[in-house]
Amino acid sequence: MSLKKLAVFGFSVCMGLSLLADEMSDPMKKIGGAFGGTRKASEAKDYQAIADHAAVIEKEFSATLGGWKKRNYADAVQWTEDGIAGAKALKAAADAKDEAGIRTASSKIGATCKSCHTTHREKLDDGTYKIK
Repeated sequence: MSLKKLAVFGFSVCMGLSLLADEMSDPMKKIGGAFGGTRKASEAKDYQAIADHAAVIEKEFSATLGGWKKRNYADAVQWTEDGIAGAKALKAAADAKDEAGIRTASSKIGATCKSCHTTHREKLDDGTYKIK
């Protein structure tokens, strides 16, 4: 392979990973915001708000699934699917006004996020994150 082709290939790979990280960033931020909103809504016993936040969490987890599949990160795909299931369980618990179910589903979502972040997220010196 010529040096020029290698440089073009390397640049393409870097740009692809950068774009993948960018396409993951927005949904992840939305998940974080909705998860934080769920905690506040739980304290206020605002079941409709919990259900609304759960819908956002489910939608945004679903938006990241393709990115993990592109990277061939089977563990992250599984955690994402677990997050989607947790969001569905959270919505069902909120609709039923089941506080124990809300706590259980929230704990599962939080554990899912922590597992994936511990494995696949790296904090940079400027305070931002990148996918490992």
